[in-house]
Amino acid sequence: MEMVEKIAKALDIEPFKLFVDDDNRVNKDIQIPDNYLEALTTVERQDLTKRILTIITNDLEQILQPESK
Repeated sequence: MEMVEKIAKALDIEPFKLFVDDDNRVNKDIQIPDNYLEALTTVERQDLTKRILTIITNDLEQILQPESK
C-alpha cells in the first residue's frame, strides 16, 4: 500500500483512482469526486478494500509465477 500511495502522489490523484477502470464503468458520464472515499459507508469501504486486495493479490501471483516454457 505504501507503493500505491507513492504512485498516486506522483500522479497527483487519490490512491483509489488507480483501481478504477474507467473503460469498464457502466455510466462513464459520472465523474468520481475527490471526496469519494469520505462519502463511503463502512460496508462500502470494506468492499472496496476487499476488491483492491484481490486485484493486488492476483497481480502479484501473476508476477511471481515462474514462466512456463
